[in-house]
Amino acid sequence: MLSELRNRANLYYGYATGTIWVEGETAYLQTKDEQIQLDSDESIEIYHNGQYESYPISAVLKRKTGDGWSLFTGMEARYKKIAAEFGSRKYFYEYLSQFQAGEERDEIYTASIARIVKGSGSDRIKIQHLRNIIDAYEQSR
Repeated sequence: MLSELRNRANLYYGYATGTIWVEGETAYLQTKDEQIQLDSDESIEIYHNGQYESYPISAVLKRKTGDGWSLFTGMEARYKKIAAEFGSRKYFYEYLSQFQAGEERDEIYTASIARIVKGSGSDRIKIQHLRNIIDAYEQSR
C-alpha cells in the first residue's frame, strides 16, 4: 500500500518509477509501462532505508558487488528526465489533459519547451523530450 502511494506521488511530481537494472555499460529503469535507457550524464534517485538518495548514472554503472554484479540492480528507483516534467508522451499527455484547452495549457507547453532547451544533457535526449512534448500537445488539442 505504501509503495503504491509513493509511486502515485512520484508520478504527480513528474518522476518515472520502477526498478533499476544494469546491462553492460548501460543503466535502465523498468517502469510498469516502459523501459527507459538512462543517459550517463544524468542522475537517478534510489529508494533505500525509507528515503530516496540521488546517484549519478556514472556511479551506478561503476559500483559493483564483490562478485562483479551491479550494486543497484533490482532496487526501486525514480527518475526525472532532464528538464522535462514527464518521461514519455503518455505521461505528458495525461498531465496536459488535466487543463482546459487554451492559455493555461499553452503556458505549460511553452514553459516545458523552455526548460528542455535551457537544461543540461545531451542533444539526443533534449530532442526526444521535445518530440514527446510536441506530440502530446498536438494530441491534446
